[in-house]
Amino acid sequence: MQDHAKTILCRHATGTHPPPAPTYRPLSSLQVLSSTTAPPNYDPNMEAFISLGKEEAMVLSEQWINSLIIKVIGKSFSVEYLKTTLQRIWKTNHQIRFIALGRGFYNISVPNEEVREHILSQGPWFIASYMLIVQPWMPGFIPSQAIISKAPVWISLPELPIEFHSLPMFQRIASEIGTFIKTDTKALEQNRVRFARIQVLLDLAKKRKEAIWLGAFKQPIYYEEIPHFCTHCQSIGHRSERCPQKPVDKGETEDGAEEENT
Repeated sequence: MQDHAKTILCRHATGTHPPPAPTYRPLSSLQVLSSTTAPPNYDPNMEAFISLGKEEAMVLSEQWINSLIIKVIGKSFSVEYLKTTLQRIWKTNHQIRFIALGRGFYNISVPNEEVREHILSQGPWFIASYMLIVQPWMPGFIPSQAIISKAPVWISLPELPIEFHSLPMFQRIASEIGTFIKTDTKALEQNRVRFARIQVLLDLAKKRKEAIWLGAFKQPIYYEEIPHFCTHCQSIGHRSERCPQKPVDKGETEDGAEEENT
């Protein structure tokens, strides 16, 4: 989604440090809503225009400042199941209010900024082994235009020299590939340094780096179990050739059906 979006799945492994709390402030992006002048392409014969100043946009948005937007990738759950599960894994006694936004997205209201920042910084999370996308609410969010391109992925660094086996170095390496989430604690044990494993939040829409230079040393990077990413609809969960939004050529479908029948 957006760069400030945070994906959350499971608690950080022992020996790692959580990332710093997010500093995203949703009302700083109110310019996507507010405008006191009609746009250049405005057609008064076909369209209407309502002037919306920043102060009015702020009043309209105020109640959603501490909201979160979530989506479970690859599975649909009932609202009641999501409520119960999220309250359990987020360890909160506060009542969670759900509003369905469409296309599997929900707006979740939390009581204050502290709870919101805690949820965003503690992660990632899974729900019944399915990835949970969590991001702060943002003004003007439209589910059909949301791009889900980031996912937690394990990378391995085979035969990484022992002098590079430290949490600070793993974090530096991860920051050049994606966003550091956690490391396999076994990789930090001095008696098991055949390879290092780091989990990073990876942008699947971008080309993956095959190696990283650590000074004069070149280290290959291997990616484990990368989720399917559709370049057509810019979403995780399926390949481009199986995208439900991609029009199917009638001729190809008929040819394929003929082949199967022969």
